[in-house]
Amino acid sequence: MIAKEKTPDMLLYATRSNEGLDIKGLMADGNICSLRSFPSVVTFALSKDCSLLAFSDSSNIYLFDTQKLVVEDKLSFESVRELLFSTKARYLLGYQRDVQKKISLILIYDLTQKSLLQSLQWNRIESITEFIRFSDNDGHLLISPHKTKMLLFSCADFSKPSREFTNTHALSMEFVAKSEPCFAVVEKTMVEFVPVKEEEKVEVVVKHFKLKEIESAKTLVASNNSAIIFWVESESDPSGKSYYGANCAYYRQLLEGAKVRKIKTKGNAIHDIKWNPNGSSFIVISGKQPAKIIIYDHLCTCLLYTSDAADDMQCVDLGGRRIIKKKKNKK
Repeated sequence: MIAKEKTPDMLLYATRSNEGLDIKGLMADGNICSLRSFPSVVTFALSKDCSLLAFSDSSNIYLFDTQKLVVEDKLSFESVRELLFSTKARYLLGYQRDVQKKISLILIYDLTQKSLLQSLQWNRIESITEFIRFSDNDGHLLISPHKTKMLLFSCADFSKPSREFTNTHALSMEFVAKSEPCFAVVEKTMVEFVPVKEEEKVEVVVKHFKLKEIESAKTLVASNNSAIIFWVESESDPSGKSYYGANCAYYRQLLEGAKVRKIKTKGNAIHDIKWNPNGSSFIVISGKQPAKIIIYDHLCTCLLYTSDAADDMQCVDLGGRRIIKKKKNKK
């Protein structure tokens, strides 16, 4: 969805339905006005700065300027299932799947030069939004085309990867802008920092998870790049204490030599973890219903907790149902 201020009096947003894509404006008085409509839209993506909206139908990709409210460009690419902007919106990626030939194609389009740079082909790739990440300066691209391989590309040359990693099973990937830029990769049994420089070694951050049969993972980087959280989930709880499955989360400061800490939760059912937008603290909602809230600062020091969370969603009114108490320090 778009959340973009076009003027001080209107918030721009978009919704997709079976009829297509609708771009609307929410006025200051609460009224909603319809601005543009596009039929038969298969998928769409929004650039990080909200300046460009890309969407596709069965035969074309359209680039829509969210400030001018006009289609700036039309690209002839058929059957694009997913779209993804690079961090600085220099590149646009499109994902195609040829069912008959059983191959997947990733189209890399340079929005500055307005040209197709490369078409990468694999037998199968799950999703470009989940298993492709750009660095902050659009200089590098990490792809996990299938469950046993990762490829690191320099955006100066997409013809061949600069680094290749085998015997991996990536569940989550995010770029980390620390002193030596790298990608944080959560795998089935460990977490690694993969440097963008070829001469730098891969750093193992977490060697072994306490949970077995990890099914999914999330990597949460603070907006100020001060710390990172790894949240891993298993669909089954060996102890049988939780029908949510088993969860655990790990915290690490993005400093040289910093140690990994397991985040303390109420039980092994984690419902949500969210960083404060400025990266100064994060919230953990966990435990059996009624769930508990714990707030940590950026150093993973417990600041606040509640005996009962309002619900298990990420947007919790901290003053809603219970008074937040400051945790007493043990003497």
